[in-house]
Amino acid sequence: MSTFRSIKTLLISLDQSSSSTGGNRWNHHDCGEDMLIGSDQSLHIDPKSYYTGSCRAEAMVSQYVGIAYFEVRIVLKKERYSYGHISLGLSTRDFPLDDEWLPTYGDTYAYEMPAGFWGHNVEGSVPDQGNRRIAVANASFYMGDVVGCSVNLATRQIIYTLNGKRLSLSV
Repeated sequence: MSTFRSIKTLLISLDQSSSSTGGNRWNHHDCGEDMLIGSDQSLHIDPKSYYTGSCRAEAMVSQYVGIAYFEVRIVLKKERYSYGHISLGLSTRDFPLDDEWLPTYGDTYAYEMPAGFWGHNVEGSVPDQGNRRIAVANASFYMGDVVGCSVNLATRQIIYTLNGKRLSLSV
């Protein structure tokens, strides 16, 4: 359910202190080749990697319940190069785990630092790479922040939160 764009060094963890995460964990069988999961359930990206990599959580959005919410805590982010990005969001099961960038892949939705919200056709969004929609985010996330994402399949609504506060761009 959650996916990340590779940066040069990244440590991210599903926020286990949040009851909304429901004990979900990273799925070590469903990660790109440059992704490593620590014994503390933190997600690491190989610092030597120059490619994108993604990892899914064990629990996916249920088609029967239709509502899901997850949070991740940005534990550490160090960039060796200035173009590092982190993307958090939703993808279909067929999203490739290696060498694809979540925001520009079809049928994906992401809150990306530093660019904004990808894949959402909302007021103020504009076409960008591959004619995907992007809307400027009103808040960036950094080390120590908790980023949340919720989807309601019945209403087709996705929201993002930053440190427990709903971001003003609701999609």
